[in-house]
Amino acid sequence: MKKVKKIIWLIGLIYVFCAMVNGDAVISSITTEAETTPIEDSASYLPDKEGKENKITDPNNMGDSKKEHLDSEISSGHIISQETLNKIYEQNGEKVAYLTFDDGPAPGVTPEILDILNREEIKATFFPIGENVKKYSDITKRIYEEGHDIGNHTYCHIYKEIYSSPESLINSLKKSDEILQAVLGERYHFNVMRFPGGSFGDKLAPFRKAVNEAGYSYIDWNCITGDGEVISAPTDRLIETLKKTSQGKEKLVILMHDSATKATTAEALPDIIQYLKDEGYSFKPLSQIEEGY
Repeated sequence: MKKVKKIIWLIGLIYVFCAMVNGDAVISSITTEAETTPIEDSASYLPDKEGKENKITDPNNMGDSKKEHLDSEISSGHIISQETLNKIYEQNGEKVAYLTFDDGPAPGVTPEILDILNREEIKATFFPIGENVKKYSDITKRIYEEGHDIGNHTYCHIYKEIYSSPESLINSLKKSDEILQAVLGERYHFNVMRFPGGSFGDKLAPFRKAVNEAGYSYIDWNCITGDGEVISAPTDRLIETLKKTSQGKEKLVILMHDSATKATTAEALPDIIQYLKDEGYSFKPLSQIEEGY
């Protein structure tokens, strides 16, 4: 009996030993395969039908529809024709306010405006100056990452320089575009610009033509707060000016500023937004103008 028990014990020991050896071999095989199977940098994880992220898919091997979907997610381009912008004030029964901010970005002002817009869940349109974009690229990135439009307001905003000739204006716009793309990525492109001081008057007719021929569309405004008329206006004056200039208008393109001296613009913004809401306005960035036409 003792002999039988001893034989059984030896057989068991041999079985355990073999299992350990085979297990090590399996683990070694898995580890080696993982280390030698390359995962392309361009590959992305896509969920299977059950929603599990267990597939590795190379965009180069995807169907056209899936590749187009990925391209649309990373593309930042938006082109609006001048004809479409010219229709912005046409009435269609919808009251819309397009909040626009010129001359920024600026520390202490633009971030405060962004905080307010974020709380109110409103998207706006910013027309920064190229020089300021270069100085405050982090704020510019925040504007973009939070879903607001970023147009072009020339590189320097110096009238004597940019309005010396149509070519000078175009060069200033292109220089600003280069900076925006350097900060936001080469795929970024929004062709809407705003003339410093507005595009009004016969003298600027050649400049308006040159802007369109260069592929840009321009937009002015039909409502103001008056924050551009003085260095720093009291908040109550800003609110009252907006109320007066918005009367009887279904579509509002509201001119405001987020440059360094416009702290009161940020202070007045919550009351401005509340007033517009009370008057029945919804809010859109300029890139959504096509949704109404």
